[in-house]
Amino acid sequence: MRLVLTLLSFVLLFSSCKKENNIIVSFDALSNYSQKDTVRVDMSLNNAVFEGIILPTSAEYFIINAKIENPSNKQLFYKIYYQNESYKFHEDRIEASENFYGSWQETQIGFKPFSGEQIIDSFQIVGNPRNEVKYFGKKIPRQLTKEDIEEGIKLVEANPEWYGSIKQKAKENKVSLKEQMILDIIWVINHENSKQGEINRRERRNPRTGIYEFLLVVADENGLKQIPEQIKNISKQNPETNEFENPFSFFKNNDIEGVYVLRSQKVLKTRAVLNAEKGVYVNPYACPSSDFKVYSHDNSLIGNTDSLYYSALFEQYFHDINKNKTISQIPLIADILSKGEYTLTDYNQAKEKYKNRLKTYPSNTTKPGKNIYIPQDRSYIGISNPANTDIVNAKKENVGIKSRIGFSYGKYRGKIKFPTLVTSDEVWTGLTNAFWLAYQSEADWNKRRTCEGKGYVKHSKNDNESEREQTTHYSEIDIEMIKTSKYWVEEEIKKDSPIGNGKFVLACTNWDMACPQPLHFHTGGIQKIDYKGNTFHLHRWTENYRALTSRIELNKNIFDEDFYYFEIEWKPTEIIWRVGRDENNMQVVGYMNESVTLIPNNQMTAIVTQEFHYSDWWLPEIFEQGLIPFNEKAFEGKVFEIVIE
Repeated sequence: MRLVLTLLSFVLLFSSCKKENNIIVSFDALSNYSQKDTVRVDMSLNNAVFEGIILPTSAEYFIINAKIENPSNKQLFYKIYYQNESYKFHEDRIEASENFYGSWQETQIGFKPFSGEQIIDSFQIVGNPRNEVKYFGKKIPRQLTKEDIEEGIKLVEANPEWYGSIKQKAKENKVSLKEQMILDIIWVINHENSKQGEINRRERRNPRTGIYEFLLVVADENGLKQIPEQIKNISKQNPETNEFENPFSFFKNNDIEGVYVLRSQKVLKTRAVLNAEKGVYVNPYACPSSDFKVYSHDNSLIGNTDSLYYSALFEQYFHDINKNKTISQIPLIADILSKGEYTLTDYNQAKEKYKNRLKTYPSNTTKPGKNIYIPQDRSYIGISNPANTDIVNAKKENVGIKSRIGFSYGKYRGKIKFPTLVTSDEVWTGLTNAFWLAYQSEADWNKRRTCEGKGYVKHSKNDNESEREQTTHYSEIDIEMIKTSKYWVEEEIKKDSPIGNGKFVLACTNWDMACPQPLHFHTGGIQKIDYKGNTFHLHRWTENYRALTSRIELNKNIFDEDFYYFEIEWKPTEIIWRVGRDENNMQVVGYMNESVTLIPNNQMTAIVTQEFHYSDWWLPEIFEQGLIPFNEKAFEGKVFEIVIE
C-alpha cells in the first residue's frame, strides 16, 4: 500500500504539469517494451562480478519516445533522469542525495539540443551513475597465485619490522607463523587492489533492485540557464554545500519558467536471481591452512578455474576462527539425529560422565570445496558439515556460501533447506543456521555514512570493545536460528523453559555498531516496537554492544520441509524480517526502523551458513556446545536460490 501511495504521489507531481502549458505531450521511457504500466526485467548477471550490472543488458538499451508541442521548431533541450523508487529516502530529506538516480552514462553530456516535435533516444541504467571518483579503482584483479604468496613471504622476511609484527600477531592469534604471514600478505594484496584508481569500477555501486521511475525534462534556452550545473551534470556537487543534489528533489521543489517536466507512465521493475547455474568459486587463499589445494571435484561448477573466478555468483564462505576462545568438548561422536542415540538424560549426565574434556574450537575445512556440491540439474547448491569417524581427528566444521555481487538495500529472499536444530530427543544439534547480509568490502569506497556524535564502536574480536570511530565499513543484518530461549533473563526462563518444547529461537539482528544517533537508542532491558499489529522485543546488552536483536520462537518442524523461505527486507529507513513456506504468504518475525537503530547504507552480499556457535553467544545459556557430541553423520543443507527484488 505504501508503494502504491508513493507512486501515486509521483503521478500527481510529475504527470500533471506545474504549468498549464506543458509542451511535453507524451513520454514513454521504455517504448521498446510492450507492457503498458510495469516493465519487468531480470538483471543480467553475466560479467557482473567485476564489471557491474547494466540494465537492460550490456548490449541493449531502453528507448525513449516523447512527443513535444513545438510548432515553430524552436531550439529546445532535453534530459532523461531515472531513480530507484523502492529503496530511497523521500525527496525532501537531506539523505535523498544517497538515492540511486542517474541520467546519461556520460555525465558530462548535460541537456541535449533538439528542434522538432519528437524525441527518440536511448539509455542504460548502470552502476555508479554519477561517476563518483571514490568508486574508481585499479584494473580487475586476477586470481592470486602461489607465486604471489611466495613473493610476499620474501618481502616479509626481508623486512625485520614487518616480520616481527607478524610473529607477534601469530602468537596472539594462536596460529602458525606461516599462516599469519599468508593472511597478512593476502590482506595487503586485497587492500592494494581495492585502492582508488583510474577505472570506473561500476560494480562498487550497483543498480538497486525494485522499481524505477523516469523523468523527462525539456527546457528552452532561458529555462536551461536557470538549472544549476549540478543538476545538468549529476557528477558535480552543489558548490555551496559540497554535496550531491538529487534532481528529483530539485524539480519537485523548483518551478522554473521555460522548464517542463513529465513522468513516464511506465515504470521498470527489476530483480536479481542468484542460483547454482554459474557454479561456486572456491578461493584457496581464503583458507591458509589448506596449503592452497582445492578439493578436486568431477563437477566443473565448483573450484577455482578462471571461468568460475570471473563468472560464479557464489563463493565458499570461510569463517573467522578465534583460536583464543575454545570449547570444552566431551570426547564423544554420536549419531545425534537418530532417536535414542543422545537424549536429554545423556546430555544432563555428560558433564559428570566426561571429566576429561578436549580443548577445541569451531573450524574451517582444510580441503576447500569438498563440502560444497551441485547436482547435475544445477537445481541447488549443497552445503555439508562433514561427518566424524574418529575422535582424534574429530571437528565441528562450519560451512557456508556467500554471494559475489553486492547491493545496497533490497528484499533478499533465500529459498533454503536447512538441517534440523533440535533432535527428536529435544537436544540441540550444536548448529546455528543463518541467512545473513554482510559488508562487501573493507575498502574506503564501502564505508557507511558518518555516525554523528560519539561515532561507531570499532569492529574487533573484543566483545567489550569501547573505542569509537566516525565511520566504519562494518555492516551486518542477520537471521540466525539456534536452540536457546526467547528470553534474555534467567527469571523469565524459569517460568517458561525452552527445554523439551519442540521449538527453536529465530533471532533478527542489525549490527549498527552501537551508533547512538537514533532518537530512541536504547540499552539494557527490553525495548518494544510495533509493526502492523505485531510487537517485537528488542535488546542491546550495553551502550557499547554493537548489535540490536529480537528473538521469537518457531516450531522445529519447519526444517522438515523440502525448503523454507527466509527474507530480509532492507530499506533505507527500516528492516523487516520474514519467513514462510510460501513466498507470497510470509510471517513477519522481526522489525526495526531508524528510530531505534542506524540502518546501514553501504553495499552488502548475502551469506548462508551452518556453523557451530559458542553457546555463550546466546545468553542465558540453555545448551552448552561442549556437551553436544561431534556429529557422526553430516548435516546437509541446500540453497536453491537467493532472489533480491
